[in-house]
Amino acid sequence: MTRHAGIVFLVGAGPGDPGLITVRGLELLRCADAVVHDRLVPGELLVRAARDAEVIDVGKSAGDHRRQQKDINELLVRLARQGKVVVRLKGGDPFVFGRGFEELEHCRRAGVACVVIPGVTSALAGPASAGIPVTMRQVARSVAMVTASTAGEGDAPALDYAALARLDTVVVLMGHRHLAAICASLLEAGMSEDMPAACIERATTPAQRVARGTLAGIAREVARQGLGAPLITIFGEVAVAGGGSGLAHSGLAGKRVVVTRPASRQAGVAKLLRRAGAEPIACPVTRIEYEGDTAGLLEAVQRLAAYDWLAFTSAHGVRGFSRVLRKHGLDSRALSNCRVAAIGRATSRALHRVGIAADVVGKGGAGALAEAILAASATPPSRVLFPCGDHRRDELIDGLKRAGSVVEAIAVYRAHPVAVTDEAKSALKLGFDAVLFYSPSAVTNFAAVFDAGDTVAACIGESTAHAARRAGFDRVMTSAETTDEAMLNVLVRHFDETEVPA
Repeated sequence: MTRHAGIVFLVGAGPGDPGLITVRGLELLRCADAVVHDRLVPGELLVRAARDAEVIDVGKSAGDHRRQQKDINELLVRLARQGKVVVRLKGGDPFVFGRGFEELEHCRRAGVACVVIPGVTSALAGPASAGIPVTMRQVARSVAMVTASTAGEGDAPALDYAALARLDTVVVLMGHRHLAAICASLLEAGMSEDMPAACIERATTPAQRVARGTLAGIAREVARQGLGAPLITIFGEVAVAGGGSGLAHSGLAGKRVVVTRPASRQAGVAKLLRRAGAEPIACPVTRIEYEGDTAGLLEAVQRLAAYDWLAFTSAHGVRGFSRVLRKHGLDSRALSNCRVAAIGRATSRALHRVGIAADVVGKGGAGALAEAILAASATPPSRVLFPCGDHRRDELIDGLKRAGSVVEAIAVYRAHPVAVTDEAKSALKLGFDAVLFYSPSAVTNFAAVFDAGDTVAACIGESTAHAARRAGFDRVMTSAETTDEAMLNVLVRHFDETEVPA
């Protein structure tokens, strides 16, 4: 059989928390030419794919089968025959109720190399995230994992409830729609109506919720609390272990927060949101290209000694400027005759990484940075170079010009709009509580696709906040500092003050 140059990796994405993908799985995702993913794969993982990777959603849910399994099998083979490295990203583990073996066999029969990268299955990680062990000394020495879904398997045999009723622990996946029937069948098979039971919604994610009860009453408790799919159910004495939902106790617990930063800058803020108990939704609406005013930059670099101050209002400005320096064979020594100002700690850290120390670090927006520069100068500076983006912050320019300074704003990067992915659209359809905006252009691009509604907009700087109000956001929060931490603190304070504790 002819062996084709491409290859397919069946990668387990883990149970929901993007941090639970394996190191090997993440490495492959970052270098794949094509990513074919399921519905429940978190968007935070998808933004880790290479920028030029083809990302294809083949997710299926009850009543919504975007592609038949045979179509997915053929898609994998077709992509591999094009010589591509294909990552088939599947929730949990590819071989646990995931039809991964069917995909493996189809690839092999077609002469396409296929490798399985195991993942963390929700059948074990879900209970663990709620503090429930599926086995326990002297309590539970046997465990069964079953699925209640038989979609596309009309001839699938019924579950052997008599055998299940004799085991110590039973873990049921995909059982939300059939929960009452499952409980009735276990009761009929001899399991005690007082057997402890627990149901976990959206396990391992910040939106995780847990309902507890007994075999006789757990279905009613799930309905009362309004838990939905995906749902993991545990029957057995172990279900009394653990407690609570696993959520953090901040105002962001359980909130769905949209992050509009470019894909390359999503990871840091997503990590902070998860620590606070929120669920980040990756929705990049801009792409940064360091392709500024070439002629103007060249002229400015050649006469750096003529400037009193160099002002930066973003890490992107720092990166764009440092690239220009390197391109012309210069380094931080070229700045010996001028002082350097940065807005906030993030911009200051970006300067430090390229070997430049900020003389002044302004706290607040671009207007506050202008005030800081003037306060640090014996007389208003004559000339200030402002490396910025194509959507610059005029508060800095206006503040310095009023004092008599000449400000040269030169674009060192451009923010291009990018189309919102189908994955992000699907996630946003489920609702969201807040959006993080880092620039006016991000507000404009987001508002072109989604209505503001009653959503909270957390913005860096007054220019961004003004754009959010103009776009129809009624609840606009402004961060005085240009850091992710400051943005999250603004949200935490808002939700702590506006929501009554349960």
